[in-house]
Amino acid sequence: MELMKFFLVAVVGLMIDTGIAWVLSQRFSVSMTLSSVSGFLFAAIMNYLMHELWTFKHGHRKLSKYRAFTYIWVLILALGTRVLVVHALQILLTPTEFALVILLIAACASFLVNFIASKFFVFKTSSTFKGRIS
Repeated sequence: MELMKFFLVAVVGLMIDTGIAWVLSQRFSVSMTLSSVSGFLFAAIMNYLMHELWTFKHGHRKLSKYRAFTYIWVLILALGTRVLVVHALQILLTPTEFALVILLIAACASFLVNFIASKFFVFKTSSTFKGRIS
């Protein structure tokens, strides 16, 4: 159930993220890097709140300053991944022709980093590492 919730939040976040980035870059001529960062940050705030209050809610979990702070570090790592992928793909592909493809690939790369770090560092529970081979 947790994976399905994470996926649903991620899909909504991806639509918000990519939608904002695409509109800013294509309709308002904002650079793709800045557009990508803007979409990422807006969606990240929404994702954190949804993950904290719904996806990874265990018992009476409330908003946590510690988890929020940890999530900021995860976002920095994920955002770094995003920017790196956008820059690399702009070199390989024509940004004006492949803007949506570039933004989607970059969003997927940062999603993977975000999921792994969120699951194992931000929202971990004592059962997160059960079954792990030592």
